[in-house]
Amino acid sequence: MSVLAFIVGLTLAGAGALSLLASIDLTGTETGLLYAGCGIVALSGGAIVVAIGALIRRVDAMIAVLRERLPAQMAAPADVADAPHVAPQAVGDAAQAPAAAGAAEPREATAHGQATQVGRYSDGDSHYTVYSDGTLDAETPEGVFSFASMAAFKDYLASRGA
Repeated sequence: MSVLAFIVGLTLAGAGALSLLASIDLTGTETGLLYAGCGIVALSGGAIVVAIGALIRRVDAMIAVLRERLPAQMAAPADVADAPHVAPQAVGDAAQAPAAAGAAEPREATAHGQATQVGRYSDGDSHYTVYSDGTLDAETPEGVFSFASMAAFKDYLASRGA
């Protein structure tokens, strides 16, 4: 793609330069001014397209480096649509349920495996944590909930009318 941008940019810049050259002999006429104006626009447009081609090349190089450095689980994420649907479970707060006092931890290895956190998002008073195994924790004013997948979380939101 960057090669195509370079070719188009250089062609456009070349046409602009030729138009500027052609305007030299016609400087005092309207046609000469038209050639000069079009030449300047084409030359600057060509320079911009060449710069975009260079940007495409740099972004492609950065993507290649990132793909080498990402763990295998991040390069090919699991399909969360195949995850089993599990109803959300309210963990509650420590004042209501003494047994849930240890549930303040966002992730327990015995309950959720060895998942790593891949994202954390906030919306108002609600905080969401997404894990590498496709699970999701939601800390809302109503309590702390765990979901087996994004689909289960969306079903929960739909049932609440949110």
